[in-house]
Amino acid sequence: MEKFKAGWSNQVRIMTIVMGIILLLCLVSFGSRAYLNPTNYNVIFCSILTVLILAFAIGCIIYSPRYLTVDKNNITIKKLSGKITIPVNEITTIERRTNLGFDSKKFGSGGFFGYNGYFVNDAVGRYTGYVTDQHKIFWVITPRKKYTLSCDDPDRFVSLVKNCIG
Repeated sequence: MEKFKAGWSNQVRIMTIVMGIILLLCLVSFGSRAYLNPTNYNVIFCSILTVLILAFAIGCIIYSPRYLTVDKNNITIKKLSGKITIPVNEITTIERRTNLGFDSKKFGSGGFFGYNGYFVNDAVGRYTGYVTDQHKIFWVITPRKKYTLSCDDPDRFVSLVKNCIG
């Protein structure tokens, strides 16, 4: 079994830091607003916004991939919230991608802790993305599901999986 780190690109790092600061400033602003003017409306409104912001941030953190592993039977995407296993014998296509380009995000994160979620592409249709570096991405397509993944050495990863397939 080989392990491949899902390292962040500079773009993802910057986006995560900037968004983290913005979200933190929003939380401070909502908290001070509720504290300085503690009407029922302010407290309820600020509490709801705080819960939504924290839920969004926590969701992005636990959905982001940490590393990928490949062995002769499976590809495993390890996330903080668990793992996803893709049987190698079900893979119909695995190949490098150039970038995310004009893919449309339907639900997920567009750079905050990575490009993770559900996307649509003109070439393959709907797919799930677990991308932490847009310059190191590849397709993994099975009859049931399509993925775009990234890791620190995508050429080697794709080569290993192709060797396991055939």
